[in-house]
Amino acid sequence: MTSPTLREKKYNLIQSERNAKGRVQKCKIDEKVVILKEISVGSEKEKLFAERAYRIMRKKLPNIVRAHGSTFDNERSVLTFSMKYYEGGNFKDYVTKELGFRHFITIFRDLVKGIYFY
Repeated sequence: MTSPTLREKKYNLIQSERNAKGRVQKCKIDEKVVILKEISVGSEKEKLFAERAYRIMRKKLPNIVRAHGSTFDNERSVLTFSMKYYEGGNFKDYVTKELGFRHFITIFRDLVKGIYFY
């Protein structure tokens, strides 16, 4: 017996937010709180970028939140992947509201280190 795919799993929506490229949903799946991130990929170049980002997120890297699974909706051209939920809001809000410029540069440098290998 195979385990259900991300698309087949039942989830309870807790919170949903739209942004320029898609939607972010905080959900409960299998008694765990996760984030479902939808990214609209209109062009082949955007699709390749999203797939590459997902491959990076599947690896165990110290500065990148790991993705658990993904699915692609061909009809809507949307890539959806799930990742662990962390308290404290999203990175954009954290950077714009909480950090000073020097601290932001330190975090940005760590993010670049996290994806540099690829």
